[in-house]
Amino acid sequence: ILLKIRMRSICWMGILFLNALCFSVYGKTKEEWRSRVIYQIITDRFHSGKEESYPECATLNKHCGGTFQGISKHIDYITGMGFDAIYISPIVDNGGFEYHGYGMTDLFTINPKFGNVDTFLEMIHECHKENVWVMIDIVTNHVGRVGENFGKINPFSKAEHYHKNIPCPDGDLFAHRDVKEICRLYDYPDLDQSHPFVRTTFLEWIANIVQIFKIDGIRLDTVPYVNIGFWKEFNMASTVFNIGEVFDGRHWILGEYKAAFDSLFNYPLYYAIKDALLYRKSMRVIADAITKMRGVFPDLGILATFVDNHDNDRFLSFKGDLSFNAKVAALKSGLAFILYAEGVPIIYYGTEQYYEGVCDKHGNREPLWPNLSKDGDIYGFIAKSIVGRKKAMVWNRKFIEVFVDDNIYCFVRFNAVLVCITNRPEKISRQVRAETFKEGLDLCNLYNPKDCVKVIKGMVYIQLQEGMPKVYFPKEYNSIIEEEEQLLRNKGLIELLFSNIDSIIFAILVAITILDLTNAY
Repeated sequence: ILLKIRMRSICWMGILFLNALCFSVYGKTKEEWRSRVIYQIITDRFHSGKEESYPECATLNKHCGGTFQGISKHIDYITGMGFDAIYISPIVDNGGFEYHGYGMTDLFTINPKFGNVDTFLEMIHECHKENVWVMIDIVTNHVGRVGENFGKINPFSKAEHYHKNIPCPDGDLFAHRDVKEICRLYDYPDLDQSHPFVRTTFLEWIANIVQIFKIDGIRLDTVPYVNIGFWKEFNMASTVFNIGEVFDGRHWILGEYKAAFDSLFNYPLYYAIKDALLYRKSMRVIADAITKMRGVFPDLGILATFVDNHDNDRFLSFKGDLSFNAKVAALKSGLAFILYAEGVPIIYYGTEQYYEGVCDKHGNREPLWPNLSKDGDIYGFIAKSIVGRKKAMVWNRKFIEVFVDDNIYCFVRFNAVLVCITNRPEKISRQVRAETFKEGLDLCNLYNPKDCVKVIKGMVYIQLQEGMPKVYFPKEYNSIIEEEEQLLRNKGLIELLFSNIDSIIFAILVAITILDLTNAY
């Protein structure tokens, strides 16, 4: 079904008006996104939607069979951990070739490998029913690998829509600023966003996609390869929260793009977390990364934080001298850090199931459907951590670093929570500042409520062991958090927020949408 969407008819306006009545989420701002915790999904790898048989996925560089319907049917798996947003793969057709969605062949067609307009709308509806916001990945830098045969690309079918075939240089991209916005990345033909047709088409497309499908946010791929002026126009046209991917660990490089985006991926912090927790460098590298990034981005609370993603080896794949249990402890420390420190946390699918693949041969993009258990240790750890994060409303509380040395890093979110992580396996103890808490207050560990410390003269004595993090809440919080965690785990049994009439209205809107698209084109 073609999606060359131009809202000219009264029918379209009626659909948009009724959609606005049916859904409470639409066009969420960056201020609203601060509180969200995002679950990143490669659509082809989450679930096929077929319960009776699971497709094998022996070759990870090809399609495995994940669909929009698979996400719809297993929202409870995601909400069971407390996530209230997902970010999924690019949604447009890739000609049946690229499972990941980054090789667009038809901008106006939903990827048939993932589903169609109907199942995509259904997925968004099911997400919104559960108060899960939807972010989609978007590529404007390039199209699928068609060589010079541009006639295979809709609508960018002419050579004039592209830059010349100049391969992107190896090494530091920013050492080649003269070509970084016109070069071909991995042999994907590079679009010329300065061409009036290319520019206008993308701006119209994003405005319409967001309105019609009620997209809550967008993730922008390959940011440095596209002129920043285009990004400013594109993000303005989208009207929703956006996160830009600048795959670089230098804070000043990210700073070059802050004016064009609501948020960027905090790669300098990502590298610091791995250096401290896996490579056992000084924990001061985390403090240094935060200080440097704050010098460029005074508001760190809106940047995206993460411990792994689809472009990097998984955290647990580390091949150093750490035991598997030590790596799991380090992973929990990293997760606790991003969930309670400043930022919008993004957790990559499969992290909760101990996945440890590497980028080589697409090994970090494993299928999830063989491992949808809710009983695993990390699954429960994430669920408990997110409940605590929401209870404390950490995004509204000042971040204060209270202790750092080579082996321990501690911070508080003002008057609500104290977090300590370590890169050492042995028992280690420190006196830590806690003056933002009331004198004499008992603080208890979220992960072991019997492990409590008392605030004495503005200090607490904490002990860490086996590399595990501790997240301390005022004692009275812990029983409340446990109750809310149990409710969260049982939420799939309860129908909330939407009545049957909402579903009926939604079904009618889907039918009208598809009919109008078919008649118009």
